[in-house]
Parts: sequence; structure tokens; C-alpha cells
Amino acid sequence: YLVNKLKHMVKDNGNPIALKKIKSLEDWLEYQSDSLGYKNKHDFIQDQDPMHFLDKINVPTLFISALDDNIFTKDLVQKYIHKTVSNKNNIVILLDRGGHVMFDDEGHTEAWFIRATKEWIQKIT
Repeated sequence: YLVNKLKHMVKDNGNPIALKKIKSLEDWLEYQSDSLGYKNKHDFIQDQDPMHFLDKINVPTLFISALDDNIFTKDLVQKYIHKTVSNKNNIVILLDRGGHVMFDDEGHTEAWFIRATKEWIQKIT
């Protein structure tokens, strides 16, 4: 499903023959790296990895993460947290639970992370 959505997004700008060959996210990475002029998908991934820029952020940035996140896992948090907290522009909220983007909060009309973000924005403006 995701691969088909991605292919549909670029169909007018992409190479139709190459797009037809994409059957997986691995293929999608190959297509992207090739179409953007990278030597290989590894170089593309390394260049696009936001972890390399955490310590270079120059505007106030709020990071909210949970240790039970299945995408940005506890191991990744432990590997990169020093780059985030060493930058005075970054604020980190790290919770034990919350999943990847849920932070759902029963009884409220807005999710907790939305309320926390609004409060943070009010304080910095």
C-alpha cells in the first residue's frame, strides 16, 4: 500500500519504467537514491538521516518521544540523546510509554502531545 502511494505521488515527475519496477520499500530507496544522483541507497540514507543534524538545530525545537516507540526505539534514543540535549535550542520530553505518535489521553478533546506542544509554544513566544 505504502509503495503504491509513493509511486502515485511521483508518477508525473518520475521515470514510468523505473516506477513500474518498484515492488518494495527497498526498491523505493534504490529508485530515490538513483534519481537524486546518489552512488547507492546507503549514501542516500546517510545523507537524509536527521540524526546527523540534531546538534546543529538553530531554532527552538521540541522533541517528544517514548521509550516504547516501535520506530524510534529505546536503542536509538540512547544512541542519539546526547546530540539532542547538548544543543540549547532543543527541549526533550522522554516518556516511558506513548508509542510512536499516539500519546492518547482519554477524557480530553486533544491528545496530550498537542496540549504539551501548545504550552511549549506559548512559553517560547
